[in-house]
Amino acid sequence: MFPTHALDFRRAFDWLDGLIRDALAIASTLREPATGSEPFRGLHISDAEVARLLRQPPGEPLLAARDVSARPDAVPVPHAFWPFVREYDLDDFDVALMLIAAAPDLDLRYERFYAYLQDDVEKRRPTVDLALDLLCGSLASKVRRRAHFASDAPLLVHHLIQLTSPAAGADSPLLAQRLRLEPQVLAALLGETSLDSRLARACRLWRPVAGAGKTLSPTSAPRGLLALACRYQETSEPLRLYLQGPNREDKRAAAADIATELGAMLLDVDLARLSAAPLDFEHALRLIGREAWLKGCVVHFDDADALLLAPAPLQARRRFAQHLSNSSGITVVSGQHAWEPIEGLCCALMPVMFELPTADQRVVLWTQSLRERGVEIAPAATRSLAERYQLDPTQIAGAAAAVLFAASARCGGGEPTLDVLFAAARAQTRHALDPLAERMESSRGWSDLVLPHDTMSQLQEVCTCVEHSHRVFGEWGFADKLAYGKGIHVLFAGPSGTGKTMAAQVLAQELKLDLYRIDLASIVSKYIGETEKNLDRIFGAARNANAILFFDEADALFGKRTEVKDSHDRYANQEVSYLLQKMEAYDGIMVLATNMRQNIDEAFLRRFTSIVSFPTPDRTQRRRLWAGAWPAATPLAPDVDFDALAAAHRFTGANIRNVALLASFLAAANNQPVHAEHVAHAAARETQKLGKSAAAAEPVSGAGR
Repeated sequence: MFPTHALDFRRAFDWLDGLIRDALAIASTLREPATGSEPFRGLHISDAEVARLLRQPPGEPLLAARDVSARPDAVPVPHAFWPFVREYDLDDFDVALMLIAAAPDLDLRYERFYAYLQDDVEKRRPTVDLALDLLCGSLASKVRRRAHFASDAPLLVHHLIQLTSPAAGADSPLLAQRLRLEPQVLAALLGETSLDSRLARACRLWRPVAGAGKTLSPTSAPRGLLALACRYQETSEPLRLYLQGPNREDKRAAAADIATELGAMLLDVDLARLSAAPLDFEHALRLIGREAWLKGCVVHFDDADALLLAPAPLQARRRFAQHLSNSSGITVVSGQHAWEPIEGLCCALMPVMFELPTADQRVVLWTQSLRERGVEIAPAATRSLAERYQLDPTQIAGAAAAVLFAASARCGGGEPTLDVLFAAARAQTRHALDPLAERMESSRGWSDLVLPHDTMSQLQEVCTCVEHSHRVFGEWGFADKLAYGKGIHVLFAGPSGTGKTMAAQVLAQELKLDLYRIDLASIVSKYIGETEKNLDRIFGAARNANAILFFDEADALFGKRTEVKDSHDRYANQEVSYLLQKMEAYDGIMVLATNMRQNIDEAFLRRFTSIVSFPTPDRTQRRRLWAGAWPAATPLAPDVDFDALAAAHRFTGANIRNVALLASFLAAANNQPVHAEHVAHAAARETQKLGKSAAAAEPVSGAGR
């Protein structure tokens, strides 16, 4: 867009050299002899120098004979300057100032000229005073031309030049400030096509080739998007698109398709990096806007959701919205969440939805990706993968590659097992939740649970709901009938130690999903709005993580709303109301565990798919828990009687596990098998821990494992 014309620049700098030649001749007649050789220049001033300065008319420019605008040989404007002249309405005087400022960046001899003319070897950049002296022929002209350095003047309001003080942090008068051409402007004038180095940390400028941006998902690229972009380009109207959806690669590919269709370069901007970069966010946006104008490229702002996590999210979003409202050309913004307009700022973002592939489309993608890698699996396994895990095409391709690696690592190869397939699929989405929650690994199965029959039946019903949710919501049409509440949300209620956490692990193992325990201490905040922000981050990451969210001690977060007596009550109630909204909107699997069901707000209870009660185990269940408390390798003496233990202690499963572990430590210390006396001692300690009298426990006796 800005080709370098050497002849144009030569004419312009020949003109500048003429100005400087005249100024040097005048300066040599005004300068005191041997001035430059004085060893204490600037610290000492001679009587003759004082007399010379006093003879000089105050404020009069002495280095130019006439105002540049009155000269017949006015500045020859190089071709490279004309886009700036037209875009920013510059006059010849503005161009002359830009040439004076740019000269030292093109030829270092100008540093020596400027230092001599300013009578200071440290002043190698032109000051405002020198520039006005070179270009103005009178004091009146010099005063009038100061307007070119006003805050609303084109050179400053559009950041074409920089004004810097001689000393950092100093409040210098305007005449003493030094001129420098903005590096981005200088690069454009010289015809450089590379990206501004200040943007390299968060931006990438490239030219997509035909087919490189081809979208991966069968239905991800909305029809007519490219035609729309072409129509706006023909009319020179600004077009601002918001690509919304979970598939990041499809949105990137769509932006590349638009640039390819228009024959333009693509400027990819990572908003997460840009908002966290050392460069001021507003300054960075300004550089991006001009970079797009200079290069005539399509701009793609990726990951708009990152603005919600910026140090000052509201301020960042306002600045970004302001930038969008002033942008020209074609701008593409992408994110997962819907774009929320900011009051008072009209960005006119046109929303374009990018949905994940449907289950049927995922079946096709899984089949193609595996076959391309020489892996064949049964159609039923493919269907199970497609229905269980909502993955985008890139993630499916990554999982297929992992399956191939796992198959090649096994001796004999063969068809991969379902466990291998499920593990590869889960690994594709773990990155979203791993930084925000604790992933709980478990190999627990149904046989590890010791619960009443009805409780076990309810847990199995939860698995049934998850396994057949695709058919019910999709094929049978319940998704269209329900505006919200499409997720599987379960409440586990019961005393501590009754197996709620283990049951969540069993569900995850049975459904082949990751289980993430949410740390309430990292969510609940005393600062207004922080709890909601933390919750939004959790639910946003979990939306496509193909995982179970597990809120332990949930009453701390899902507690009852109270009567508003002060601001603390009001904000606490707002948090609960916000959580209700997030819970209704979340269409994944969520398990809440509480020891105090009565403390859960009633509004939550009606929104649960199922409420599973975990009662204190009865005597029969306690006998099973005692029998399963020790690993098979643990040596148990014949006098450890499980029936007697079950009758003597009304312990929960967690208490029994603690007793078994302590008794084993005591036995190992004595180099003995676990005897009844070890168990009795450990049981007494557990009773003390629970705040009950050890004497109240019945003596443990009898024999038989």
